[in-house]
Amino acid sequence: QGLRVLEKLDISWNLLTGTIPGSLGSLRRLEFLHLGTNKFTGTLPDSFKALIALETLGVEVNSLVGTVPASWASMKQLKSAWLNVNPALRGCLPKAWSGKVSLGKYGLAATQITGFC
Repeated sequence: QGLRVLEKLDISWNLLTGTIPGSLGSLRRLEFLHLGTNKFTGTLPDSFKALIALETLGVEVNSLVGTVPASWASMKQLKSAWLNVNPALRGCLPKAWSGKVSLGKYGLAATQITGFC
């Protein structure tokens, strides 16, 4: 079992480098994942689509690039998504999030994300 029952993970403010590990997508019970204010590079992992219990995601203040994977629309419990201060993130958020009353907070400042598509 180990980490598979983990519900909260906060490794923010640790000066971590490299890409965000796709293996975090196997932590299916995660409700809170905060990876903000590190030095992560690369793209957002497609594997996060498996985080179906996730309510809060923070990846702000890193050096992430690319787009938010369309597959992330499967995160049906998501209430907050903090993507801000990743200047090379572009595109749009999954359209499935646009009609969600529960998605009350998302940070997009200092990104090139333009809304929903």
